[in-house]
Amino acid sequence: MMSLIIFLVILLFAYLLWEIRYQQKQTVQRLESIEKFLKESKEEK
Repeated sequence: MMSLIIFLVILLFAYLLWEIRYQQKQTVQRLESIEKFLKESKEEK
């Protein structure tokens, strides 16, 4: 029983780490698209 609990805790941590990394990738993509948009709007002026 104890080993099952330990296994579930490890799974939970692995999931959280994966989720954080995924969110960071999304944030980076958003920042890059904003940066691109700002550069394009500067060039038009």
